[in-house]
Amino acid sequence: MLADVVLRPRFGSADLARVRRQLLERQLRDVTQPDHRVEREMLAALFPAGHPYRSTGVGDRASVARADPTSVRRFRRDHFGGPGSVLIVTAPVPMETLRRVAGRLFAELPPTGPSRPVVPAPRPPRRREVRVDLPGTAQVDVRLARVSIERSDPLYPAAYLANEVLGGSSLLSRLYARVRGHGGLAYHASSQLEAMRWGGYWDARVGTGPDRWRRVVPMLREEADRMVHRPAPEAEISIIRESRIGAVQLALETTAEAHELAVDVAYHELPVDYYRRWPDVLRALAPRDVRRAAEVAIDPADGVTVVVGP
Repeated sequence: MLADVVLRPRFGSADLARVRRQLLERQLRDVTQPDHRVEREMLAALFPAGHPYRSTGVGDRASVARADPTSVRRFRRDHFGGPGSVLIVTAPVPMETLRRVAGRLFAELPPTGPSRPVVPAPRPPRRREVRVDLPGTAQVDVRLARVSIERSDPLYPAAYLANEVLGGSSLLSRLYARVRGHGGLAYHASSQLEAMRWGGYWDARVGTGPDRWRRVVPMLREEADRMVHRPAPEAEISIIRESRIGAVQLALETTAEAHELAVDVAYHELPVDYYRRWPDVLRALAPRDVRRAAEVAIDPADGVTVVVGP
């Protein structure tokens, strides 16, 4: 079935009409709902025109209207091919059997395809605030964001831990404790390190009331600055580290989540034993390593603040 979908996809008018409606609905949400609009404005503020990470990928009304069966088939022909493709299978099947079956089923895959694009690393934008008024909405969404490292960067494990301590690890994180838990100033408070193939971004995010966001924004910056300039205590890092190691071990017990980890390894061209070594890699990091990575990956000094709401 997968081979049939990849090699002989249907692009019927009815199917395209359904997807077109879904895209138009998503575009409307992206413009009118604070939690969607803030993501769009953040990416536009961080990445220059033409960069693949600048867009949310849903286009606009004009580009969706141009997507007919002919143009979609042409796009597939020009952009999909055998070179660079990776088949990821999570199953107790011998590799020899897998290669034989895959070779037979995917024999029609075009032998040529597009070369990998060369995407220059984006320069950090100047520090600024973007404010978007959305009258009639009930919530203000805030992002404190900056461009960051790519997934293959040697600093990634330490930067990952820094972000988890700051805001990635939900109930255990500093942002949750200060802004949501103790302060009660937000509906949610967290941070994310999105390390991708051609760089990435980091952001601290909060959803709060229209009367509270001015108190919350300095808190985001203060906690990020503290992570950058003061090493976190080993005890705090250890709690977060063991929690995240345990999460990977739990993920490996289910086929679906183990498959997602395999996709991560394959797409980013990581060593095949990457997640087997992951616990040892994290446990080898000292507080000074985590702080140094935070300085490179999450320092808000080179960032933008995006505020969307009434």
